[in-house]
Amino acid sequence: MDAGTTSIKVALVQKDGQQVSIASEMMPYHSDNRCQFNPEAVFDAVCCAIEKAIKSSPFPEECIKGLSITGQRATIVPLDGNMAPSGSGVTWQDVTCERASRSFYASLNDDQFITCTGLPEGTLWTISKIAGWKSGCYNWNRDSYYFALLHDYLLLKFGAPGLYTDHSNASVTGLYDIQKGCWSGEILEALELHEDQLPVIASAGTSIGMISSDASKKSCLPAGTPLFVGAGDQQCATLGGGGISPGDDILCLGAAGILNCPVSKPVTGSTQGVFCTAHALGGLWVMESIHNSFGTSGDWAADILGLKDRDSLSEIGKSASAGSSGLLFLPFLAGIGSPDFDASARGAFVGLSMNHCRAEIANAVLEGVALEMRRILDSVAPCRTGNIIKIVGGRSRQHQTIQTLADITGQELLILNTGETTILGLAALLWTGLGVYSNITKAMVKMAAQIEARIVPNSTLAFESVYRRYLKCVRLIRDVPPFEGRE
Repeated sequence: MDAGTTSIKVALVQKDGQQVSIASEMMPYHSDNRCQFNPEAVFDAVCCAIEKAIKSSPFPEECIKGLSITGQRATIVPLDGNMAPSGSGVTWQDVTCERASRSFYASLNDDQFITCTGLPEGTLWTISKIAGWKSGCYNWNRDSYYFALLHDYLLLKFGAPGLYTDHSNASVTGLYDIQKGCWSGEILEALELHEDQLPVIASAGTSIGMISSDASKKSCLPAGTPLFVGAGDQQCATLGGGGISPGDDILCLGAAGILNCPVSKPVTGSTQGVFCTAHALGGLWVMESIHNSFGTSGDWAADILGLKDRDSLSEIGKSASAGSSGLLFLPFLAGIGSPDFDASARGAFVGLSMNHCRAEIANAVLEGVALEMRRILDSVAPCRTGNIIKIVGGRSRQHQTIQTLADITGQELLILNTGETTILGLAALLWTGLGVYSNITKAMVKMAAQIEARIVPNSTLAFESVYRRYLKCVRLIRDVPPFEGRE
């Protein structure tokens, strides 16, 4: 089960990696704030998706061998002393805490945070939301005591005997020592937290408890079904795409666009646009770069233009010429991730005139997210060891988007035969945990997705002047003071 930023997906996957059925529900955000949610509503949506997946399967629920969970990383659920929600869950995309988190980071010694955690200072991480709560940014009760990730909370709701997470999820909280592989005592002390307020860290694929009778009634999963600690959604997507050794570069395109480059040892300190996380596969780490609003920019634009979905945006936009007649879109709807990690930056249309039509506006959005991905790829080029990029994630099935990305970046891209590599990687953890495979690497040899298409750049030269102008506009927009009202 994958509780993603846009939707919740549940799939039944056999031990050979074949997907038997899949069902989804939209992530139930608050109607007035797409970065916050009722944790109980998420659990209800998950149970609904599970029931639909079981009903659409040719097999009875008695055939289900286990449940493993992934979801949007760094997304936090505050809990009271009884481990019940004490306020709204807050997603990784929320930037309400920007000022409070900046103040917290300023209280640390120079480079203390990135040296310990492998992460640059920024609002993406769980630590920033906790700092924001301490400054009154969120409607959490003052008796909030435990801080769970969405993965941990859902495991608890299904019957885990406490809060459990894995190393890959922990490594995106900002509370984890990437070198030592445990919660960081010095970071917790600076935030005035205790380790017992956080989940226990276990290896991905560890069996932890069973489906409770209450969860069974809500979800149709048999009571007593084993529960397994999952991993972060990006690490699962990297696994499912075959990213199991250095040089296996995976670009996961979903709500965000994240380049995942496995490495053999953790890398900390100042690295241009890159941060280091733990892989779901023990003994490996991942150098990541993030485009905060890759998919959500298209979703937002489709909604604003009155279209039913992002596919319609591509269909309308394809009639526009390369460069959208001088119209540029800066896709910073959730701030800038890599390479600048600037939470105060905001998006913009540049060069808009009365002569621009709907198709050019749609195309400018599609080109804008690709232009930003090129900026990220250019910034991390010295850190990469591979020269091939595999495309995975829900947006990998949108071939027009991938072609635009290839044209603008000049990079040959490989599309795999499924967009559900996150589900594949998660299933590999489960089947390994059940003992069907002796280790994750052997599981992925049997289960990993295969190459379906090779996308080569068609018109890279047409975008060179567009890209140079885009870079100038990025520098200008970052000088615009942030709006101090409601975000």
